[in-house]
Parts: sequence; C-alpha cells; structure tokens
Amino acid sequence: MNKPTMSEFDGWKHSTVGRWFFDEFLQG
Repeated sequence: MNKPTMSEFDGWKHSTVGRWFFDEFLQG
C-alpha cells in the first residue's frame, strides 16, 4: 500500500469523513 503524500494526507484529514474519523479517533 502506497503512503499518501503530506498534501494528500492533509487534504483527506480536512475532508468531512477525515474530520469525523479524527474526531472519533482522538476522543476515543
């Protein structure tokens, strides 16, 4: 599996699903 570039990762992280996932993940 290829690792995403930082720009791709940041773009995903700020997407709707990415934000939801990180909120859920970080809050446990």
